Amino acid sequence: MLVALLAASPSAAAAQSRTENAEARVYFEEGNRLFEQANRARAAQRTELLQRSLEAYVDSLRIVRSRNALFNAAIVLGELGRSAEAFNYFSEYLAIEGLSEADRENAAARRDALRSDVAVLQVDSEPEGALLWVDRKDLAPRGVTPIELALPPGEHRAFVEKDGFEPVERTQTMVRGVTTVLSLALLPV
Repeated sequence: MLVALLAASPSAAAAQSRTENAEARVYFEEGNRLFEQANRARAAQRTELLQRSLEAYVDSLRIVRSRNALFNAAIVLGELGRSAEAFNYFSEYLAIEGLSEADRENAAARRDALRSDVAVLQVDSEPEGALLWVDRKDLAPRGVTPIELALPPGEHRAFVEKDGFEPVERTQTMVRGVTTVLSLALLPV
């Protein structure tokens, strides 16, 4: 009986994956439909439709982190004037391997257009691949170096850790329209 259960597991997992992908697709298509409606609407109705579109994309992303939903959510965030979040979604999109050169250039241009509206922290480490936390280590890491994040202007603490290396903590003052570079040489334990 155990052998039968083990043999059935891969197909059950594949079926669950297909179901999750189908559900994510429904939310994604709803986001697209609402975004198209928003582009034809005016004023408050446009804002409401953009917000609903964003919610649908985020619901899709909760199920599957798809590149299309990331890109579209970033565009909608920008349309809503939420530049820091749009910048961060474009950064996550640009970290995806296998993007075409045209897709990469398009997303980079859109992200770069937001730079004057946000304070950017660029963290590089040697070696690369260190985890980055901002302000609070009790939350999930914000990503892996090298990374660029838009943050609210003001003072922020960056925590960088990689297995086998001494952890590093730095405080940086972030200014709107400025990219602050934090380059760290991690020391072996």
